[in-house]
Amino acid sequence: MSPTDARQRVLSIDRVRHLGAYILILAMSVGLVALHMGAYRMVSPIDEFQHLDYLDRAAHLHLVRSGQTVGELAMHEVSCRGMDLTNYMPPPCNASHVPSQYPGLGVNTADINTPLYYVLTGFPARLISSLGLVRDFASAGRILGGIWLGLGLVLLWILAREAGSSLGSRLGVVAFVGTAPGVLYMFSIVNPDATTLVAGGLVLLAAQRWESGHWPLLVLVVAGVVAVMLKSTNMLAVLATATYLILHRPDATRTESTGASSGYLSTLVSRARFQAVALLLLAIGGAEAAWLVTRRLLAGNHPPFIPMKQALYAKDLRLGKVMDQATAMVFPTNWVPPLIKPIPLTWDFQLLGVLMVGATAGAILFAERRGYLSSLGAGAWTMLVVGGPLIVILTFYSEHAFVEIPARYGFSLIPFFAVGTAAAVRGRPLTAVLLALAAVATATDVGHLTHLMTAA
Repeated sequence: MSPTDARQRVLSIDRVRHLGAYILILAMSVGLVALHMGAYRMVSPIDEFQHLDYLDRAAHLHLVRSGQTVGELAMHEVSCRGMDLTNYMPPPCNASHVPSQYPGLGVNTADINTPLYYVLTGFPARLISSLGLVRDFASAGRILGGIWLGLGLVLLWILAREAGSSLGSRLGVVAFVGTAPGVLYMFSIVNPDATTLVAGGLVLLAAQRWESGHWPLLVLVVAGVVAVMLKSTNMLAVLATATYLILHRPDATRTESTGASSGYLSTLVSRARFQAVALLLLAIGGAEAAWLVTRRLLAGNHPPFIPMKQALYAKDLRLGKVMDQATAMVFPTNWVPPLIKPIPLTWDFQLLGVLMVGATAGAILFAERRGYLSSLGAGAWTMLVVGGPLIVILTFYSEHAFVEIPARYGFSLIPFFAVGTAAAVRGRPLTAVLLALAAVATATDVGHLTHLMTAA
């Protein structure tokens, strides 16, 4: 066998191994979401009622307009499944359904989101439910959250592998992120937060492939626009990527291969990076502005009364309230939904969440200055702290509302922390500790969900 044939065979074997890992990750993700669905049948109070209605409309190529009330499908699901809210009893399942008898007088407030997530999820959900593969349309929408989770974890796996992490550290990080109670919950209900890992991972991968010269700048720009169109809070991942690109030192091999002076080439590369970042920011800003204008046009000249918007209305914005949100997202994987029957955030998940954020902070302090890990960590930490106040300011000026920032708004930053942790964990002892903690956390999660499912 010639050396060329031998190399081709090795590459083929590697491709098969990588494909096998991706399939296993997808299967694990769908399995976890299916388990969660069996344990948690109620409609989530985190706007799943409105998202279900939007999903149904998008599957029939309809948009949600400001002030529009929900349709029959969403009301039926709330009445028949129940809603995870205290002091609320929906109308009976077999009764006639009137929107005003449902939370928020039945007004759908999900019009703030673009239809991209709902179209990408709604059509497959309609197909799956029509084929009888699941019980109903809502279940189809939920099970597709497993696909979103799996795709996000696959991107995380690819990024961690390319960052030089060991197999053990990748396994530990992927298992932890996939089973973190808050993450698994949000990917097991119908809502656009299910796109966060894909959005964050896709933008970061596009940036790194552009850096290496494998992908054109257009792919990075499109990835950024897609991310914010899936959900506006995904802009944090785009801004973290922009920060990373500005800070990251150009690859030394480019200088050697061109024979140009290091200082001159460094200036050229820095200029190209700033131009790329400027184009990326202009693109996502333009996309967000275009959607805001579209929403205003759809709403007409006389926006209807919307109870939730009235409850969140803010006349002014005080600096103290804005700055209070700077710590809101510090531990995104440790977020747990405030429900009647939440999945408990046990000590193992808490410890892993702290370690993941802490490892990235350590990379900023101790890794090579302006190297990959320090730049990645700086981008993630900047948005973790600045992101909360930024979202508050943008929401106030676009919607005249004030919102307390939940840590889940930082989910799109998880790939940055996960990749940084996987790459920072070196040596068998540390890898063994990470794997052991991830194994305990996974067993705890699966055990709790199994108990809830059998007790239901």
